[in-house]
Amino acid sequence: MLNQFLSICFVTLLITHLYACDQADNQRSHHRSEDTGDQTGKGGDDKKDEADETPEPTVETPGAPTVFSVTRGWEDLTPASDLGRSGASFVTVGNQLFVWGGLQNGVASGSGYRYDFVTKAWTIMSSGLISKTNHIGLNVGGKVFLWGGYKQSPTIAVNFRAGGKLYDPATDSWANISDTNAPEFTGTIGIANDKNVYVISCNYIYTYELASNTWKQIQAMTGGDCYTNRSVHWFDEKTLAIVSFPHRPQISFWKIDEHIVKRDDRNTKVSADLWQNDRQSFAVAVGGGKVLFHGGSGLAGSTVTDYNDAVIYDYAANTWTKLTPDNTVSKRSQHTAFYHDSRFVMVGGYVMTSPSTAASVRDMVVYDPTKNTWDVLPFNQTKNPCTAEAGETHWDGQRFIFIMESFTTTHPPTCSFGGVYTPSAN
Repeated sequence: MLNQFLSICFVTLLITHLYACDQADNQRSHHRSEDTGDQTGKGGDDKKDEADETPEPTVETPGAPTVFSVTRGWEDLTPASDLGRSGASFVTVGNQLFVWGGLQNGVASGSGYRYDFVTKAWTIMSSGLISKTNHIGLNVGGKVFLWGGYKQSPTIAVNFRAGGKLYDPATDSWANISDTNAPEFTGTIGIANDKNVYVISCNYIYTYELASNTWKQIQAMTGGDCYTNRSVHWFDEKTLAIVSFPHRPQISFWKIDEHIVKRDDRNTKVSADLWQNDRQSFAVAVGGGKVLFHGGSGLAGSTVTDYNDAVIYDYAANTWTKLTPDNTVSKRSQHTAFYHDSRFVMVGGYVMTSPSTAASVRDMVVYDPTKNTWDVLPFNQTKNPCTAEAGETHWDGQRFIFIMESFTTTHPPTCSFGGVYTPSAN
């Protein structure tokens, strides 16, 4: 029933996106039934089934410090009362995870939790007196930055949530974020370093300076709008890669020097022969001087279809290359991707099984660009059987975190509340 509901919603959104003025939701719709929870959703029992004596599937790269596994490195998150929600922000600061807001019964929550990865315990955050869903949540200089979003479901075209708050974990205290010269409160994406937050809103890039609590509009963009789907990534320590996909993916690169942002000469878009059919809900990951796009769903005539192909952009060569995984890599959309230790990793996803239903994809795929190889690691059904059923996912550079969207103590009985995956060293 859940998959049918999600599929119907997804098909509706897809058709709206492709044929209704390219208005994308720009919200943190992290995989839904696909990913492992958190767009990913699952976690599994840490106790290995004695009857399961089959070797655990892993990918070990000679000379590399990381082993990707679907059984090692996964741990459950202890349930935290009413934390099952969609549209919440996930921010990690050191060894703590902060989850704020999100949608509960159609209304944005004004509560949050902090989770300690060492003690494995949840505590309630002090009240920030701000209810938000589908908002920006970032770590800037060790503080939790919350901005924009909605008061209610983003399907209700009202009730944008103005302003933002800054939470200091060290003192368990809140401060107001200035709204002078600030970007719009919705239709925004952001990224941060130790000193500044960079927010892309409509055709502009804004910078927020933590030390002075001030905003500045620093650069006009062209070719974008407030509603086109976009994401922003660190390409390197001084460069942002802004990905937009009204029809086919395109990337623009922005050099950063404190408050000065200078646009790189490139504004590259994948050609139609490499990326067939307009799509959405594909995965994007950036790393090693490359940008990878994988999968997604689109309309082939009047039929929604999923894809398993990929394209990769090489910045140094300024070239796009089409990648065609073999049939062991399932078609999928709404999945999570990240870059770690010279490899791209895709987790979970959905695949349409009929015009109105979808099934979750239960595996992790590792792509090595140096060898052009794809390794598929099927999930262990006793360890992480629900990684595709979660509502929210988050990769913080070290850990992959997922939380069930509609978790209760009794639903679903075969799934954990959520989990954490930490790729381990050899």
